[in-house]
Amino acid sequence: MGRNVLKWLLLVGSFLLGLLITLAVTLCLIRTLQCLLEYRINEVNAVIILGFAGGAGAVFLQILPGLPDDARQPLLGALLGILTALCVSLVVAVCASPLSEEECFPTPTVTVTPASTYVSPNLTPPRNTRPAPTPTTTPTLTVSLTRTLTLSSPVTLIEPVDDFRFDYGAAITLWSCPYELLHNEHYQLRVQPKEQDYPILYPTKEDHYHLNSLPPGEYKWAVAVLRSTSEMVSEESEWRHFHVLPPAPVVHSISPPSTFRGTEKQVVVKGENFTSPVTLTIGVPLQIIGRDFNAITATVPTTLGVGTYPVVVQDSNGRGVSSVSFMVEELPTAIPTRPVYSPPVLTENSIIGCNVTLRWQCFTLDEGDWFAVRVGKVPDVPHSQAWVEVCEYTYTLSDAGDYVWEVAICRGDPADAYCGNGGNGKEDNELAVSKRSTFSFGGCVLRPTPIPPPPTPTS
Repeated sequence: MGRNVLKWLLLVGSFLLGLLITLAVTLCLIRTLQCLLEYRINEVNAVIILGFAGGAGAVFLQILPGLPDDARQPLLGALLGILTALCVSLVVAVCASPLSEEECFPTPTVTVTPASTYVSPNLTPPRNTRPAPTPTTTPTLTVSLTRTLTLSSPVTLIEPVDDFRFDYGAAITLWSCPYELLHNEHYQLRVQPKEQDYPILYPTKEDHYHLNSLPPGEYKWAVAVLRSTSEMVSEESEWRHFHVLPPAPVVHSISPPSTFRGTEKQVVVKGENFTSPVTLTIGVPLQIIGRDFNAITATVPTTLGVGTYPVVVQDSNGRGVSSVSFMVEELPTAIPTRPVYSPPVLTENSIIGCNVTLRWQCFTLDEGDWFAVRVGKVPDVPHSQAWVEVCEYTYTLSDAGDYVWEVAICRGDPADAYCGNGGNGKEDNELAVSKRSTFSFGGCVLRPTPIPPPPTPTS
């Protein structure tokens, strides 16, 4: 029991000792650690460091089981304390306010006071304008203890021009004028988002740099020439601006897809990237009454004429993608409905002399509808004799015999007197027809005209 307590005390004591000593050292060097993390340790270096650390850890784990207990416990505790302290220091360095490159690696200041200057004939000036000293014949050279380095002229930027606009997802390439770099010099591209207080630095030996996957926003950029020691060689170039535009609006559908002329219709346009500000045009600009990222609600006015109109949604830069159309159709002509009539009921017929009066149950017809009276001598089929609006018709007979008659309700022109049932390619305008009825005609009974009596002679 006492031996186990002693082991735990050794473990805890060695852990605290390693933790405190490492914390004291790393916190004293916290600014150096910040500078290394910010400007010196890139992704490749980080991978290499982690690889070495992993290898060392693997070797340690192989050695640790072979050590005696009295040595293994303190060593393990000290190692855990050191690792804990390093993790805490890294967190503090990352979360602390970032330091500028000048604070991390200050440029040495040297003042040169020459009585004469001289340039070796073997030196070739770079392609970009660096100031070249002019040789003189003064034989003496006086150098003070301090001198100031003279920076070369700034790099000239070529493209893109200032305030250029890139579409979202497009390749962004920033070019500068070629500059004759020495073996220990490089370009430093500085790209700063509008909402950020410090630029992102990209070192390169080329006179152009490709940027990928920049989020939408406004940026500015400049280029300088530095030595590998981070010492400025040239003045910083002018700052230019460029924009990465958000994705263009894309229209997928519109609901409903059509309306009739003279009819106001509320529509919903669906798509993507409908970020403000956007405009909707269907023949004419429409007032948007509702919008989110994927849908726009608007009202098509009654003034839109008959035709097919593209559905166009554009952002403030005039960009938009659509293959959707909206149709305005002519208002359909109203089709008159056919009234429903009950078949006429034949009531009576009366014959006086050569005339037969046919009567049927009476009711009112719609405008343009008529009673068609059909009479035929057996065995003939009854045929139309007259179109009337009243409920009786007097027909003059000529031959004695049996007759059949019926009454139909027809729609049409009495002058045409056609009331068919759609045969022979003609319109069906027979709305109803009665049952047939028969009567017999014995012939005309003509009464002789009475002869007036002769006049009475007068005396």
